[in-house]
Amino acid sequence: MKKALGILCAVLITTASFAQKSFEGKIIYKTSYKNVPAEMQGMESMMPQGNTIYVDGQKSRMDQDMGMGTSMVVIANSKTDESTIYVDAGMKKIKIEVPKDKAEEMKQENGDMKITYYDDESLEILGYEAKKAIINAGGNEITVYYTEKLPTISANEQFETLKGFPLYYELENSGMTIITQASEIVKDFDKKLLEPLEGYEEITYEEFQQMFQGAGGQ
Repeated sequence: MKKALGILCAVLITTASFAQKSFEGKIIYKTSYKNVPAEMQGMESMMPQGNTIYVDGQKSRMDQDMGMGTSMVVIANSKTDESTIYVDAGMKKIKIEVPKDKAEEMKQENGDMKITYYDDESLEILGYEAKKAIINAGGNEITVYYTEKLPTISANEQFETLKGFPLYYELENSGMTIITQASEIVKDFDKKLLEPLEGYEEITYEEFQQMFQGAGGQ
């Protein structure tokens, strides 16, 4: 599970850091689960429920529900290629500055990423035709459905740029299927949400890595 979460964290930071200035607005994603193991059934409400992305020019923000009462916010600037992570675990609120070289390190730790496109397979999501693509990353496979009617919001120097706007993600982990799908796209939002957050204790990126590694097994 930790490996899958590591890949998703890399994807979140990549998405936020490389948001394209041609798109401005808010995208709300909802997460659902299939084939939940017997020992985890009834605990779905404690798992991540979704995320929201805000984009305005070179600045962007992603709010990610991590489950178990924990949330993460990533605020990024595509001009400087730097991002800041804010983690709110209730009793503890921490802030981590992630410069470009550390973000690249995180992506490299999860292995090379490759995208394969399947233009003959598609879904209709929010009125858009979303085409299928498969992302292979660190031994894991992520199914994505994207639309070319909206500009891409993510890019990565280590793999081909997704040809459109991702509206759906699907990842299997330990037999369980995790599905994240866009539920709403809004063209306007409060730009103050892109400003730095207050009330967080700053720790180093290395300290954050140690906390993450200590949170679970391989």
